[in-house]
Amino acid sequence: MQKQVQQRAIQAISTVTLRDYLRTKTALLAIVPLALLWAGGVLLVLIDLDVWRNTDPYDRLFAMVIVLGAITFVSMLPYFVWSTFDVRERERIQNQAVRELKNHGWKDLEKAIAFHYKGVHDETRYRIPVFAATSTAVFGWSLFMFSTGPGIVIELLNGTPSSFIGRLAEAHPVGYGFVGAYLFVVGTMIRRYHRGDLLPNVFINVVYHVWTALSVVFVVGIIWVLFFNEAESSSGIFVVRDGHHQLGPNELMGLVLVSFAAGIAPWPTLRELRRMAGSAWRGLPYTGQSEDLPNPALRLTSVAGLDEYHAQRLLEEGIEDVTNLAMADIPRLMVSLRSGGVRILDEIDQALFITHVGQDLDDLRKLGFRTASGLVRAYLGPGVEPDDTAGFWLKYSPHSPYLKTIDKGLEARLYHYVQAMWYHPNYRWLKKFRGESRAEA
Repeated sequence: MQKQVQQRAIQAISTVTLRDYLRTKTALLAIVPLALLWAGGVLLVLIDLDVWRNTDPYDRLFAMVIVLGAITFVSMLPYFVWSTFDVRERERIQNQAVRELKNHGWKDLEKAIAFHYKGVHDETRYRIPVFAATSTAVFGWSLFMFSTGPGIVIELLNGTPSSFIGRLAEAHPVGYGFVGAYLFVVGTMIRRYHRGDLLPNVFINVVYHVWTALSVVFVVGIIWVLFFNEAESSSGIFVVRDGHHQLGPNELMGLVLVSFAAGIAPWPTLRELRRMAGSAWRGLPYTGQSEDLPNPALRLTSVAGLDEYHAQRLLEEGIEDVTNLAMADIPRLMVSLRSGGVRILDEIDQALFITHVGQDLDDLRKLGFRTASGLVRAYLGPGVEPDDTAGFWLKYSPHSPYLKTIDKGLEARLYHYVQAMWYHPNYRWLKKFRGESRAEA
């Protein structure tokens, strides 16, 4: 499935013309870091360095052009993906979202959908995010290619393919961390393209992920050196020296692999570093990720059917845990997320349930309850609409036979749980949308 998604994205990119790619001001901003890259590369060739001895200026310029061309191509991937989405996918995604709303009978949201897509996919909102993502890519690939100096150009000019690859293999471990991070974010962009959810914050997250990964890999490198005690740190920057203090081949290969893995998944690496630091890192107890919450029941992934990808997508909307999800703006999520309205309703329904039942969560799940609406219907019975007087709740007893067999303590708490769920503002939205969907069906 993932391979089909990538092939579809690549095919879409190949059918967009050069004019389409260069038609916006976003293209001009994306070209700025590339222009600086090429200016620096040409200037480096013109400077009389020892590494250029016995080489023809035109030959080394040609080799530098090949290296800079490769960096340019891979660095422009964020812009290529956005431009293709803007030309080919944006209108189709909006029409598809409107059809989904009509199928469920949620006509009130059609205007909200049109307004949302008109604003959220406006080209001006992508300019700075795409520029930042492209600049980060240029920096990272330059770091990977030139971390051992301009000698890679000489290897390309005079060496064999194996020597060129060998030169790349000697790149700084932080460079390998960037490669891992970039592979991850490119996969994320392609997936968001396929889902029709390529918003400006995708490119902000590209920058955030890459720089977080580079910082984590930098720290991992220092810890690795201190652990093996066979390399030294100079001016606070981790280096691998050619002298006596040098990492052995096995240790260096291990550092490269760890750096690459940390680039792909910096947050698990950061959690492991925090665990190793123990009480010394108590000042930073939360990294902004749902999985770092001390109470497992409040993690977004505790909601059935909510995977890591969708949890990350909710985090982008400012929803960090189950409590935030229970209080989320349902119409806004149904408009802005591309995961389906029914799925969003079910996830918020579960979040209401988890948030309110607290200590009795496991006991109620054993009885077969998983959502707030399911528990409320079982407690009140079909067709019962509580009034707003306290007398109704005081005289009412659970309707479901299941609930009549529980212990008195849980039964007393259910009174408060169900009452809190019923008067929760999002429960009324759940009733509204689910009622309209059933009526339309």
